[in-house]
Formats: sequence, C-alpha cells, structure tokens
Amino acid sequence: MQQGYGGYGGVPSGITGPAQGGWAPPGAGMGAPMGAPPPIAPAGSFEFDASQNKVIEEVGGAMHFVAVLLFLHGGVALLNAVGQGMSHRIPEAIGTAVGGVLYGVMGASLHKAGSYFKQIVTTQGNDIPHLMNALTHLRGAFRLVRTLYLILLGILVVAFVAGIIIAIAMKH
Repeated sequence: MQQGYGGYGGVPSGITGPAQGGWAPPGAGMGAPMGAPPPIAPAGSFEFDASQNKVIEEVGGAMHFVAVLLFLHGGVALLNAVGQGMSHRIPEAIGTAVGGVLYGVMGASLHKAGSYFKQIVTTQGNDIPHLMNALTHLRGAFRLVRTLYLILLGILVVAFVAGIIIAIAMKH
C-alpha cells in the first residue's frame, strides 16, 4: 500500500482510476482538501496497466490451454467408460465415467475463469468485475479439487483402519 493519501493507504501500485489519468494526492488538481481520503472512483472503473494486462492475458491463455486438456482427458475417460461398460466391467465403467465428468467440470470452470481473465485485457472500465468473476470460477475449480482430495483422504483413512481391523482379526 502506498502512503501519502491522507493516511488512508492509497491505491495499490499500477492500478489507475478513471479516465482522467489516475489517482493523485489530495490537493493535486482533483479538488480534495488536504488530509481527506482520495476520491472514490465508480465501481468497475479501474484499469490495469499494459504490463499487468500482459500477465493477466498470459494467465487466461494458460487456463484455456489447461481447460482444453481437461476436456480431452474427460472425453477420453468417457469413451473408456463406454468400452468398460460394453465389456461388462460396470464398477470400473462407473468410476471412469465419474472421473471423466469431473475432468469436464474442472475444464469448464477453468475455461470460464480464463475467459474472464482475457476480458480484463480486451474491455475497458470493467477490470475489477471481470477479475472477480474470474476468481469466482477459479475458486469453484479449486473447491472441486479440494473436495475430491478430502473424499480420497477419507477413503484412505477408512481403508487403513479396515486393514488394521482385518489384520488383527486374522491373528486371533
């Protein structure tokens, strides 16, 4: 946080205000009295600078690339599930199909987040709303991964405890 804006912290480096050219300290042509907080720009009027836009655009492109790979992986998994089902390996087919759908859902979340990241760069006046939409979809993808890992951890704990119980029972 920058200091010198009436003690209120100021605006983070690289983020500019409305089209008048950005933020300035009180008394520097924006009409704010000395010691007053900086004027508040209308919601959604912040714009990232060119170097920040480049980083954001690259993140969006990388997310689209990973999303395509997740879609492909999910599609292959679903085709594999069909083959397993035709071979009467129904439990395997169900597990593979669930995995394929989950890869597709993750791909969709990452693709949508990547699209919002790219909109930050290609539109004017809505960088913050686009950033928040991107983060919302990214949060959804990571919530899914977190939930799956917690389920997996739960299954592993149950399997470990069951293995110990079975081993003890077999000794007696």
